[in-house]
Amino acid sequence: MEQLEDFVSTSLACIVANLVTHPLEMLKVRQQLSVGSVGFSTLTVNIIRTEGPKALYKGLSAGLFRAVISGGGRLMIYNQLKMLSKEDNVVLRIGMGSAAGMIAAIFAAPFDLVRTVQQANVGSAPSALGVMKNIAKVKGPLALWSGSSAILARQAIFTAAQLVSYDKAKLFVSTQTGLDLQHFSTHMLASLVSGAFTTLATAPLEMIKTHMQMNSQNLASASFLTSFRTILRTEGVLAFWRGTTPLYLRVAPHTFIVLVLTEQFRRLFGVSQHV
Repeated sequence: MEQLEDFVSTSLACIVANLVTHPLEMLKVRQQLSVGSVGFSTLTVNIIRTEGPKALYKGLSAGLFRAVISGGGRLMIYNQLKMLSKEDNVVLRIGMGSAAGMIAAIFAAPFDLVRTVQQANVGSAPSALGVMKNIAKVKGPLALWSGSSAILARQAIFTAAQLVSYDKAKLFVSTQTGLDLQHFSTHMLASLVSGAFTTLATAPLEMIKTHMQMNSQNLASASFLTSFRTILRTEGVLAFWRGTTPLYLRVAPHTFIVLVLTEQFRRLFGVSQHV
């Protein structure tokens, strides 16, 4: 029963965070797919002017399904694994975070793909169901997991970086300030540290994931290694961090909202957690 309450707590936190930060995910995808360097503000103005303000919420339904399955799932799994181990070992925590991220990502991958395709579509975006049907018809059902290798790698690194850095940042903030580990300010400061660390660690994988997913509708899909080589050869090393500004602007508030609200919802539902 506690596992279900934990899943509800984390899912609610992820839903709220995605509602707030979805436009930044949209901008990140468009910036990653742009040719050359397009400024964040210029891109935002262009989308609003040519497609309307509602375009910033393209792919929202798929994004919310993904939030529950991937976001809620990985946070719940990580917490339950911590409760089982009861050990404060960084290497073990990284392993648990990586495992939690990959398990949740497997089930959420189709929704991640659909969201990316909808957001990349200029003009009227096809429905989530329409995207799924088209991809499955052209390339088969397994194509819905296109880019899954990058997603698994990204979620493993993302979850480990976000949650382990958050755990350690909470302890550091509490030690340095004298604040209780459950104090709101402790959660707030720790989440900001976690957001910055997570962005830098996952930006390259976000870029590769987007490249792979946008090839999912073509007959010749790009593998993880092929996408990596193509980006490196045609655009250079720094291209892997293209879209970092909108990514950080999404990850930082998203991490803040998710982690702080998760703490509050877990307290509300009486969910146990190990520091």
